[in-house]
Formats: sequence, C-alpha cells, structure tokens
Amino acid sequence: MSDTTRLALERIERRQRHFKLALAAALVLEALLIGALVLFVNFADRVQALIFISAIGGYTLMAVGLVILAAHLERTLLRALQAGK
Repeated sequence: MSDTTRLALERIERRQRHFKLALAAALVLEALLIGALVLFVNFADRVQALIFISAIGGYTLMAVGLVILAAHLERTLLRALQAGK
C-alpha cells in the first residue's frame, strides 16, 4: 500500500471518529429535547398531542433516511477501495 493511500485511509478513519463523536453528542441533545417535549406537552389537549406526534414522526423519518444514506455511502466507499486494489 502506498504512503498516499495509507494517509488517505488514516484521514478517513480520523474524520469518521470525529463524525461519530459529533453524532453521539447530537443524539444526546435530541434525546434531552424530546424528553423536555414529553414533560411539557399536555396530552389531554389533542392539538398539542397531534403536534407532538407529527414532530416525532418527522424526526423518525429523517433519522431513518440518514441511516440509510450512511449505509449506502459506506458500502460505496468500500467498493471504491476494493476497486483500487
């Protein structure tokens, strides 16, 4: 493996670690915000309950889409690395 390839792979791994740390921090923050929403929503009021359910549904849909995108990008990157061998 050439030095350039090794350096590029090390840079990718370092950025992936930073990304995972940022993702974990964002997940903790979002969990806190959702927890606050659960505490403050008056579920007896149907409008507030509907807004809460809609917000959670939107978050869930975006989260699933991001997971699918990440899996696709990882698979594509692995294919590109295998093709370069």
